[in-house]
Amino acid sequence: MTYEAFLEEYAREKNARFIDRVVLKPNPKGKAGPKVDPSERIDLYFVGATKPYRLTFKKLSKKDAASLEQHAADLKRRHAADLKR
Repeated sequence: MTYEAFLEEYAREKNARFIDRVVLKPNPKGKAGPKVDPSERIDLYFVGATKPYRLTFKKLSKKDAASLEQHAADLKRRHAADLKR
């Protein structure tokens, strides 16, 4: 296991203790309707919360979106490299 993989696993385990439950709501238009991304249909409940967490921003700037896409691509490459080992 690489150090980066360890850090990712450690952060996932460490942060998981703050999450009580994740509820995935059904697609609003049913199976025949247009698909809505699951990330838009999720309710995330933190420990002790009675209402789901709602993001405070509506839309990412182009710069932030590009940065997130770059990080996601880097993670995919690292994961693929780790699987080859």
